[in-house]
Amino acid sequence: MKKSIFGLAALAAIMLAGCSKNDVQSVNKAISGTISLAPSTSRAAITVLSTMENDAIGFKVYGTSATSFAAGNWYNDLGVTSGATVGTGAAIDGTNNHVWSSTITPPSTSNWNFADPVMWPTAAADYPMNFYAWYPAAPTGLVEGTQDASVPAVGFTFTVQDNTTLANMTTDPAVLAGQTDLVSTNAIANAKPASANLTMTFNHILSKVNFGIIADEGYTSHVLTVGVANVANVGTYDVVAQSPWSAVGAFGFTYIYFNGAPTTTPMDFAGVTGNAPSNPASTAEPFYAAGHSNNLMLMPQDPTTNMWAPPAPTVIDPSQAPTTQTYIYLLYRTETTSPTFATANPNFIGYASAVDHPNYVGSALEASGYTGPLFVKVGYPFDGSTTPLQFWDKGYGYVYNIELPGTSGGRLIDDMFYKDDGTPTDLPVITPDSPNDPYPDVPQPILNNDPYIHLIPVVTPWNDLTPPPPSTLQ
Repeated sequence: MKKSIFGLAALAAIMLAGCSKNDVQSVNKAISGTISLAPSTSRAAITVLSTMENDAIGFKVYGTSATSFAAGNWYNDLGVTSGATVGTGAAIDGTNNHVWSSTITPPSTSNWNFADPVMWPTAAADYPMNFYAWYPAAPTGLVEGTQDASVPAVGFTFTVQDNTTLANMTTDPAVLAGQTDLVSTNAIANAKPASANLTMTFNHILSKVNFGIIADEGYTSHVLTVGVANVANVGTYDVVAQSPWSAVGAFGFTYIYFNGAPTTTPMDFAGVTGNAPSNPASTAEPFYAAGHSNNLMLMPQDPTTNMWAPPAPTVIDPSQAPTTQTYIYLLYRTETTSPTFATANPNFIGYASAVDHPNYVGSALEASGYTGPLFVKVGYPFDGSTTPLQFWDKGYGYVYNIELPGTSGGRLIDDMFYKDDGTPTDLPVITPDSPNDPYPDVPQPILNNDPYIHLIPVVTPWNDLTPPPPSTLQ
């Protein structure tokens, strides 16, 4: 019997998404009597300072003074005077967003101001002032809670939006921006700042997840789809406490990181010299040209609490495929290449052409006229032994680098091959070593005694930069 003996292993490295001080630059000057909140953000796939500046809606803010808090009200500047300037009663009550504009009135050299300008209180008894903010102000999926100045209570429930119906997730990194990178902060002013500016450093409050491939030397792998299945998609966030998410919802939602199926365009990963299962220094390649800066933005959670834990198989058994448990999934095929191998094999895992499958003739696939490549579908359980490093914490980035073909782990979760549009065929992946195997020449993925992909994370937070000092420009 001809076997294609290999394993499917993944090495997960949780990497820092790079950050540059050039990403957070602002001039923090305002007209002296009005409140200007100058935001600063750490770098992410979507939300950076320029994103906020270019958004005419601005960011959502609630605020109290000491006296308004005691009365159970959000702050407004009614009765405040500063020289000839008199407050109009403009409030910081969540309806008056803070915006960046070159044409705001009154004029401000920082260009940050409330849509309806709000004056700083002049009485010492009004301090401290507290501000609670988030951005984007009203993204799809965000539902505000009951906001109460007397507690204070500021928060919301957020549902991460489905991205499985997007038309293209291959060459356009902006597609991943279909999800929201939420940032939030709170700040306190114990007195009116001399510049009238209060810098607010926004922190990322979701988890960012992305993937790469470690292409072993001597193999070329063609990845059609990669993503994560059966994760939680909703939670409640306390803007006042800036604490971890609560009331995280049930598992059961799928998110795609890369999907070449809609355009029948898999991503090709040629083997890198030196890459091998025994080499911890193996090089990982990202899916997108911009590297690991294109991220899924997911609800912080612990995937291992819902971890798929299939029993160790004696043969490949797709009936043990996960139904509700959390797992990483992959559709791909792999070829061997020369000179690593004396003879290149385009059908090491899957098929370069469906016509090479011994059961192609007479199949429904042949009748459809399809002659393209065939891919296998595999799943990777999360390894719970490294908890709590497997938690998806808010503000942390996680990169899962999957080694192909690797030596261990992974589980075939469908016994049918898939077309390059991501749909299953009627051509089976035959279990190797079966005494009744009618197709002895079909290359097979063969599992060893360890059915798991071992994700060995090293976790680092996103780089939240120290906000720049106020400008000395006058």
